Amino acid sequence: MCLSILAQTILRQLVSSPTDSPKVQVLLSLMRVVSQDKRNEEFRTIFLNQLYKRCPYTLPYYPKLQPTMNDEQRLQ
Repeated sequence: MCLSILAQTILRQLVSSPTDSPKVQVLLSLMRVVSQDKRNEEFRTIFLNQLYKRCPYTLPYYPKLQPTMNDEQRLQ
């Protein structure tokens, strides 16, 4: 529950601040460190789930490539 509250707080701070804010830069640096540490796997899962719920465009989407597609069609 504490990890969920922490993830919600971080997301609220990220969403409410302009992207060039020093606070956002600090939070993004913190998230980079946390996401690379194996001991924080539970927090990473909780944070990403809440991030995907708040902004579904952050979920990676890889369209199925067709053999007949050329490079231009694939990049669109």
